[in-house]
Amino acid sequence: MSEEILTLPPPPADVRLAYGTDPSQFGELRIPKTAGTVKGPFPVVMNIHGGFWRAKYDLAHAGHLCAALTATGIATWNLEFRRAGNRGGGIQS
Repeated sequence: MSEEILTLPPPPADVRLAYGTDPSQFGELRIPKTAGTVKGPFPVVMNIHGGFWRAKYDLAHAGHLCAALTATGIATWNLEFRRAGNRGGGIQS
């Protein structure tokens, strides 16, 4: 299995929006564009990335999937969250 997806930067999101006060509480929104304009409404996929809930794996690898979905006309909201290894994330002992 190639881990290239973990190191290749995804296409940039249209906007990054916070949903909480922690630096890891944000989502990247991608909106489809038709001939350079935005016309909706669009179906929306909310993606919560995998990565075993570990800090090592962030939302970047899922950005590739979200960009591909957006290219087909689907708006995407790719969520980041606190993971084990981040302050406030995972099980604290």
